[in-house]
This record gives sequence, C-alpha cells and structure tokens, in this order.
Amino acid sequence: MCGIAAIIATQDTLPIQAMVSAMHHRGPDDRGTWSHQRVHLGMARLSIVDLSEAGHQPMATPDGRYTIVFNGEIYNYKTLRHQLLKGIAFKSNTDTEVVLHLFQKFGIKSVKHLRGMFAFLVWDKKEKKLWGARDRMGIKPFWYYHNGDNLVISSEIKAMLASGIIPYELNQAAIRQYFLYGSVQHPNSIVKNVASLPPASYFSFSNNKITINTYWEFPNQINQQITLNDAVDQFKEIYNESINLRFIADRTVGIFQSSGLDSVSMLAANRSSQQDIKTFTIGFDTQHPKYYSEAEKAKSLSEHFGYANNSSIVSANDAVKNNDEFIIGLDQPSIDGLNTFLVSKFSKPFLTVALSGLGGDELMLGYPRNINLFNQKRRHFKLPKAIAESFLIKKLSFPKSGNQLFNRIFPRVSGAADLRLLYWSNRLINQPWKISSMLNFAADDIMPEMEAFFAFDENNYSSNLFNKICYYEMRSYMLSQLLRDMDAVSMSQSIEVRFPLLDHKLVEFLFSLPDHFKFKSSNKRVNHRTSHTTYASSGGKRMFRLAYENDLPKGFFDTPKQGFQLPYYQWMIGQKKDEIHSTIEDSPLLQAVVSSRQIDATLGSVARGQLDTNGYLLFILGAWDKRFKTIAPGTSFESLRS
Repeated sequence: MCGIAAIIATQDTLPIQAMVSAMHHRGPDDRGTWSHQRVHLGMARLSIVDLSEAGHQPMATPDGRYTIVFNGEIYNYKTLRHQLLKGIAFKSNTDTEVVLHLFQKFGIKSVKHLRGMFAFLVWDKKEKKLWGARDRMGIKPFWYYHNGDNLVISSEIKAMLASGIIPYELNQAAIRQYFLYGSVQHPNSIVKNVASLPPASYFSFSNNKITINTYWEFPNQINQQITLNDAVDQFKEIYNESINLRFIADRTVGIFQSSGLDSVSMLAANRSSQQDIKTFTIGFDTQHPKYYSEAEKAKSLSEHFGYANNSSIVSANDAVKNNDEFIIGLDQPSIDGLNTFLVSKFSKPFLTVALSGLGGDELMLGYPRNINLFNQKRRHFKLPKAIAESFLIKKLSFPKSGNQLFNRIFPRVSGAADLRLLYWSNRLINQPWKISSMLNFAADDIMPEMEAFFAFDENNYSSNLFNKICYYEMRSYMLSQLLRDMDAVSMSQSIEVRFPLLDHKLVEFLFSLPDHFKFKSSNKRVNHRTSHTTYASSGGKRMFRLAYENDLPKGFFDTPKQGFQLPYYQWMIGQKKDEIHSTIEDSPLLQAVVSSRQIDATLGSVARGQLDTNGYLLFILGAWDKRFKTIAPGTSFESLRS
C-alpha cells in the first residue's frame, strides 16, 4: 500500500517531491522519485510484503525501458510469478516487481491477470507513453488532471494541490452533489478539472492525449443450472479463499469487527484457519435512543469464534479533539468516514493491515432502502409508468405535498417508474427542490442531475432486477463514498484495509446466481427499516444465512440489522459549538455557494445547541476549505455563484 504520483509537465523536480511529501502518511516507510525530462514518478511506501529495501519504488526493468509506481496488493502474485514469469531473475519478493515484469511481457493486458486492489503507473521510455490502471471495484484511488500538455496523477487530492500545477478552484457540480448525496460522485472531485479514473479501467497518455478503456465488467448472465446446495458450497469455497489471500502480509493483520453479519461472516469463514488474528471494535457510552454501540455485542461474537477482541470506548472528547486530523485525512468533503478514522486510529499501535466486511450489503441487498425498492418493483398493482414517473419527478422538484395520505400510498404503487429514477430518488439525502433553495446556483431540471449520477453506467448495464440494484449500489454509494472515504481516512493512519467480499471472483460468482439464492422474502409489502428489520424477516443476504447459520450464535438472524453511527453531531455541538458557528459564519466559500437564508437558519440552530445533517455538511465543507485552500486570503468565489 502506497501513495503514487506522476507529473508530465515541467522539468522541475520540486513538484513531484512536494506531492510525495504530502502523502507521507500513506507511505511512512520509504519514499522515492524518478525523473526523465518532463516525466516524473513518485511514491510513498507503506511496506506490507517484503519489508526490505528491495521493494523500493519507483522500480524499473533491468533494461530501463519500463518504470513503475504501484499502490495496492496483488493477492495472487506468487501464483502469477510461478506460472507466467518462469526464468526471470527477481530482485525482491514484492508484488510490485511481478506486476512490472507482467507488463514487460504482456503489456497493459496483463491487468486482467491481477487479483487484488491496485492503482499503478508505468512509463514506457522507448515509446514515450504513460500507462495506468485501476482495480475492478475502485478500491484504490486514482485522481488525474489533464490540461493541454500538463498531466498530474495521484492517490490523493491534497497531493494534487501540493504540486502547485493545479489551481485551487472548486467544482460547482461536485458541491451540488455533496449536498444531494453527502459525497461527491464519481468521476467528479471537489477540485475543478480533477477527475477519477473509472474502476476496471486502464489508460494511456501520449502526444498530450488520454485514452481510457475498460478491461472488466459486471457479469449479466444468470446460471440457471446450479443447485442451491452447490451454490452454497462454492460460495464458501471462494469466500474462504478470498479471506485467506488477504491474510498474506509481512506485517500484523487484524479484522475491523462490528456486530453485523458481513463482519461476523469473516470470523465464521476463517474459523478453521488456526491463525492468531485479533479483532478491533469501537463503541461509545453516550446514552442516546437513536444510536447503538456495538462494542459489547462485537466482543461477544469475537469470543464465540475464539478471537481476541480489542474494544475501545470512544468518548465525546476523543472524537472531537481529533476533528482537525479527521478533516485533513478525509481528503475531500464527505458526510462519512468518521467511524473508520477512529477505529484506524485506535488500532494503529497493534496492526498495519485490517480486513473489513464491506460488500455484503451491496452484493446481497442488505440495506432496507434497497430491499424496499426490490419489493416495490415486484408488486403486482402499480400506477401506469407515465403517471408514476410524473408524480415522482414533481415530488422531487417541488416541496412535499401536504397530502399525508398521498405521501404514504405513493411509494407502494409507484413501482412502474424507471428503476434508475426510483433508485436515484432513494439515494438523495436532500431532494433537488431543497438544494435549489439552499444553494446560490440552482438546476432548472432534475433529470440532468440524475444522468450525472449514473455517469458510471454509460453502457447501460443489463441484467435482472436484483443485479441491477446491486450494480447501482456498488458503482455509486460504495464507490464514491464508502470505499473512497475508507481509503482516505485509514491511510491517514497508515493502515491498509482489505475487503474479502469485494474479490472480483466472488463478485462474479454472486452476480451469476439466481436472485432467490441471495434474497428470499415472504412479504413484499413490509416497509423495512434499519434497527427494526431482522436478517430473517428481510430476506436479504440469504447466502450468508445458508452458509453460516449453524456456526453463528443461536438467534443471530432474528436480531435487527443495526447501522453503526456515533452520536457525533451531539458531541460536536456540545463541545465545539463556537467553532462550528464561526466556521460557517466566516467561510468565504460558504458565503459564495450557500444562500444567506440557509446560513442564517443554520447559525440560529447552532446557537440553540442543535446540529442537523445539513448543518454538519456546511461545517465540514467550510472546515475542509479552510485547511485545503492554497489561494491568497480574500480570493473571490464569485465564479461559483452562477
């Protein structure tokens, strides 16, 4: 795991050095740069496999033609080295060197052999061409800026800005997305003209032109011949292999443990491995009816499977005193990331690599909003499509109807509406009509907003209803918020997080199964809600239940699904009210992009000791801007108003 950087612009080497220095937290063990005329590569290394100096990067082939910087882990690198690279004299035991020689032998097509998470760059000195690639799920970040003959690439936004090449101008569309969804959506970044390379893609740059191609896509064919018993057996086999591969490391590996099924499934699947693995959990002791501390239950579950659990009870002071470090580590404004930041900070003294259960909700319909959407689309009685879509668009475009009966009934009969429209409406944390009153720039039509959200689906993915919802989830919420935030904040603590459920072989297998193998609900009309819906009643994640029910404590599947959330708003307003107030009131960015009416309303709430979601979004954006801007004081944000 590293931070990588590249510049094709000036012959000056100071910008690449500044970029690498800005990512010291991503790679505290080693750093290096390589330059040739206008081409510069850099990396900051967190040593995971082969801790020796032989793993130093940038790394070049013996003939000097190819030079690589690599971020991530290739879990099948030993197999690839043995099967495809016989006769090559290796200088290290790293996966980076395997990727380099695979590229030398097969070119960019070598990316199809890789099983893991990665973002890498290879400079071809002979052809004067830069190549790069990103893993299939988009676990590892890959930001780029291209303006004329200038190209800047990095793992983090802060490193991009540190180059001094990219102007500090914010992206109006990204700010709007931030208030719509709580995060900026791929391929946008908060910085204007900085974009994200799509997952499962590779690119080349030569003659000042970028070419991007896709090397992998989600499967869309369903295996109707497989039996349920065979599916369960194969699932367990692939999942167990995926977990075991992610324990490959020369540093300490642990598990980020919650009380949820995705996390607990790793304990059940790995029970027979006999590896001495510790689990890590955070909880809190603040009493609040809305929030649920997982520490006690997670500890009990860990002990049930024979694991030693390390729990940390986070206080309001613990969370609030680290707020500056969290915002800087977050790298881009988001509503998420705090939980991962705190568990990473707590566990850093004990480990360098952690496994996460992220992926189960996305692969097998775990979120209640998606269960409801799936059931909504399957109901027999529906409004005509044109009527359903007309009502839904009006509902999103204008303030809520005062007709309470209509608001309750409409979701139950609107299933004929386009799936994209329904899914998108469920992902909003603020409806478009409200955003138009909150911000100083409004959108006349909500449909372009939706199309921008689905930028990842330019090929119009085609499969069954179940897989489509999962695909949308994995390429929007998971990609743009969960994975992005988790990488940024865990790496701010120099911790590498791995995701067994996102192994592409496991994803391919689950997408090939009939949906009733993964989901089985007897009642399509129940409105499922977090903290009320049990695993058994929802019908979600059926494959987990069939595979591990006998291993889990009795009654586990009859407990409600609990979303872990810290009472952070309560803590912040209790200890940082004045800072929140001054950050929002004094921010030139917020004054430019947010309506004075919204700012006044938020400041009034803060003064009364109240902080809601929109107040938090304002605070994070203002605080982020204060720490990240490199422009002179007094610079105008007027361009963002229009």
